Amino acid sequence: MRGYNPAATGQFAWIVAPWLGQRHGAGQRAIGWRSRVNQLAHDALVVLLNFENHDVTVDVELGIPGLWVKLADIDTVNDVAPEGSNGPGSATALRSADGRFTEFVMPTSSAFIYKWEAAI
Repeated sequence: MRGYNPAATGQFAWIVAPWLGQRHGAGQRAIGWRSRVNQLAHDALVVLLNFENHDVTVDVELGIPGLWVKLADIDTVNDVAPEGSNGPGSATALRSADGRFTEFVMPTSSAFIYKWEAAI
């Protein structure tokens, strides 16, 4: 008997990991994943973690084009309105026309959570 596999349904995907290609964290102590529990873009999340003592630069496969709002990093948590003051106009938002964000720099010992917020 097998358990539920969210990767098989497209609800989960590794996007940064030591076992992935060079532009996606190969050989680095960094991981990241994309989670989408349903077909609603607003429920899509990306989580990135860097356990290295140096910056790691990766290409992030967001999976959905649009504006991705940073909900949290290692120092700050700021939700979107009405719980927070964050939004698509924030300077920390990622903008992607094709569902990818190249040259994302994860500083040493860092963590990020991004949420899809709006089409561009």
